[in-house]
Amino acid sequence: MACGESYLGKSMMSSMVIGVATSVSKLQAWDPLDTLDFAIKNEIPLVQLYLNETLLKDKLLQEKVRIVTKDSHITVTCHLPGFLNRRDLTPAIVEAACAVLVFEKKKQVVVHFDEATTFDEAIQCIKTLHGRGLSVGIENYHVNYSAINKNVSKYCHLISKAKEIGLNVCAVFDIPRLFIKEIASNHNSLNLANKILKSLAQIKYPLILHCIDVTDANQDREDWCAIGQGIIPYDKIFQLIKSTGNLLDHVVLEFEDKDKICESIGVIKKLCSS
Repeated sequence: MACGESYLGKSMMSSMVIGVATSVSKLQAWDPLDTLDFAIKNEIPLVQLYLNETLLKDKLLQEKVRIVTKDSHITVTCHLPGFLNRRDLTPAIVEAACAVLVFEKKKQVVVHFDEATTFDEAIQCIKTLHGRGLSVGIENYHVNYSAINKNVSKYCHLISKAKEIGLNVCAVFDIPRLFIKEIASNHNSLNLANKILKSLAQIKYPLILHCIDVTDANQDREDWCAIGQGIIPYDKIFQLIKSTGNLLDHVVLEFEDKDKICESIGVIKKLCSS
């Protein structure tokens, strides 16, 4: 059985999709074709492509990605560089994302929430992407750790209001980010996760999860480990997802090496069905 074989969830959703990010090809200079090849060989149905400088500028590479994804029927999403603000959201980035996702039925992009950006500016950025037919996944991102509660509230408010005015947005919940040392040593990370999940449940739109696990809250690269082997309480988090009434669209494993992927996929499947 390939590690990415499709899975039917029993309680959280009718169809569960688990994918990988191009970070898994770090040793190959984040080569999207290497990630796609890995996904094809392991029957992983979704790849999140990071729009780095190479993919952003290399139109031949963009074409190769389109051909591979079309022929293999792998779903691709696109993680934009930078943050959700006018400075980072350049026309070149928008054009490249549209080019990469041209054959996708749902043209999903992911971008980091910017706690320093005003609400109006963030909404205008979402409108820019929405106007190009892109579905915008806004990923929780925290810089000012001392104001984490305010940051979380602002993040959830933006997604809620964007949905209210008819913009095509969803939440991308980066779980490990709440368990980094600077946050976990001063706050209850599970309580923060619960706060986010309770708020997002009101939007009634499936979440995207970003996942890795770590053996230490410093989260240095040498601390990374397969899901379930580290200190992040994924069993409790998935219980919170269920108890708050959230559904999942898909999960992306953001490891930087391939040996942790298949084992982590098995754990995620069990968490979804328990």
